[in-house]
Amino acid sequence: MKTALLRPEDGVEINTHLITLLKRLGYLVVFIRPGTNLSPDASIEDVYENIHPIVEKAAMHGLAVGLYSISDVSGLPLLPETAAMLVAGSGGKQIVAVKVSEANYETSTLLFLESPALKHLKILQGWDPHIVRALQDGPKYDDDGRQRCGITSGPMSFAVYQYLHILQFAAQRNWDEITEAMAALVSLFQSMQGSLFRMQGDPNKSADLQRAKYIMGLGHPITGTISVEQVNRFFAALEALPRIEDRTRLVLSLDIMGDGPCHQRLQDLLTSRE
Repeated sequence: MKTALLRPEDGVEINTHLITLLKRLGYLVVFIRPGTNLSPDASIEDVYENIHPIVEKAAMHGLAVGLYSISDVSGLPLLPETAAMLVAGSGGKQIVAVKVSEANYETSTLLFLESPALKHLKILQGWDPHIVRALQDGPKYDDDGRQRCGITSGPMSFAVYQYLHILQFAAQRNWDEITEAMAALVSLFQSMQGSLFRMQGDPNKSADLQRAKYIMGLGHPITGTISVEQVNRFFAALEALPRIEDRTRLVLSLDIMGDGPCHQRLQDLLTSRE
């Protein structure tokens, strides 16, 4: 399924053109977050007016719509009250999900789950340290006990085998194993938070996934460079993982291309088995 992200700050005209193009190219879903052209103290109504024209245009073209809260990018979160207004507004019947990438679970994901006006929507947990909690809470907020929470993950791109393992045990509701496996991922996530000079990352900031992408062999960011110190900090977290099986799955994921700049270093971790 093809999905795309639309940005309100690009304007209605550009987004209308993009929606037409996406429909022609076979895209089925668009996600929309609050625009960066909003002030941090924008009201619920301001955020509604910022997003609604794009929801309406997407609905007119038959696209499903996901709302997206990521204050790291937008500068402010999407609130359940705004989401409820969008669902009730024109085009709102096409809204099927809310993706939530916020550091505080109680003031974001949990409030979306608890909102009566949004009870028909899927909630996608996008802040990895909260994935276990979301998967446990999902069935509690569905009238029939079905899993209402899904996951969407940036770290999944460098931890594919670890996430396959997690999803397998999620289907079995084996929360003990999922908690252990997620703890390994959170350690790597935290090693990529914050600046070079802070050994402890900022828990309120998302991880700089470009560091893992560089290790995989996808090169430096277009406008920056991954440093030796950043790579070493990541490897320190990887090498310190207490369970060999977690480390093995993560190493295999990171070395999936087999020719990255850290290929041999990763292979050495596989053979050490310590």
